[in-house]
Amino acid sequence: MVGAQSDSSGITLIGAESDASGITQTGAGSDSRGITVVGAQSDSSGITPFGAGSDSSGITLIGAESDSSGITLIGAESDASGITQTGAGSDSRGITVVGAQSDSSGITPFGAGSDSSGITQTGAGSDSRGITVVGAQSDSSGITLIGAESDASGITQTGAGSDSRGITVVGAQSDSSGITLIGAESDASGITQTGAGSDSRGITSVDA
Repeated sequence: MVGAQSDSSGITLIGAESDASGITQTGAGSDSRGITVVGAQSDSSGITPFGAGSDSSGITLIGAESDSSGITLIGAESDASGITQTGAGSDSRGITVVGAQSDSSGITPFGAGSDSSGITQTGAGSDSRGITVVGAQSDSSGITLIGAESDASGITQTGAGSDSRGITVVGAQSDSSGITLIGAESDASGITQTGAGSDSRGITSVDA
């Protein structure tokens, strides 16, 4: 040994100290398990952190903190369910997140918030069902909206694109029965009346 000391378990220390579990902490080199450490200390479970601290479960943290469930956080915080929220990187489920936080159900939003049903609403990307949304919010039934709102029946009404049934709509709203309207209104029976084209039964109508 050169300038070395030993901890209570007889493990050689190189320019460093040992934690309460007797794991060697070196200024540089390897600890007693052969893991390379640089300027590190160990947490109470003897796990070596690199230039950072460790959480209570012994998970290595790099310039970050851990939430109450012991999941590693990188430059971010965790929601109440213990899902990792990273400034950039991946959460604990391997989903890439950038500058994100999580809603109360633990679903990761991308630069956005979640609606009351816990469906992810993203500034751009996909919601939790894999549907691509851009600048979207969700209605009360948790259906994804693209630049638009939903009617009382929870049918998606989009500024352009498709509603939740896969019907293409442009600048449309829905009547009280949830039937899609294209640039027109509905009659009292809830049949779609279009300025030109077909109604909801496939009948061609002009200014009908």
